[in-house]
Amino acid sequence: MHGTERRRNIVITVLIVFTLAFIWGNSLMSTDNSDGLSRWILRHIFNGKFITGDFDSGNHILRKCAHFTEFAFLAFLLCLRFRARRHYWSFGAFAFAAAAADETIQLFTGRGAQLKDVLLDCFGALFGILIAVILHSALTKRKRSRKARHG
Repeated sequence: MHGTERRRNIVITVLIVFTLAFIWGNSLMSTDNSDGLSRWILRHIFNGKFITGDFDSGNHILRKCAHFTEFAFLAFLLCLRFRARRHYWSFGAFAFAAAAADETIQLFTGRGAQLKDVLLDCFGALFGILIAVILHSALTKRKRSRKARHG
């Protein structure tokens, strides 16, 4: 393994660990702290324009988008890190296990676990894998094209 590839793998591995820490760290928050963070995000980042209606509807949308996005990013990073062709199902299995762990953590914080969140996490992971596959295919096609022109 080249030094550049090794450094790349280390950086991606650190990003995977930080992503899991972020996901599970949010699950360790109490309901009040989690709602407080959601209120801050809705007010300061989206400036109240993200949603129309009350806090509960905006909070619900924000949380579901977060579930999907976090696990899409996680699965994408896994694909980048391990680049196991034809073994993308294993990244989905890892994401499912991480999602199940995430919801299990919430049982201990009094927030409760939801099967629909695990499913949403899995769909997010599938989306991340799909993006990785599309990018990998496009880059492979580009390399072949360059090689054919120069080779």
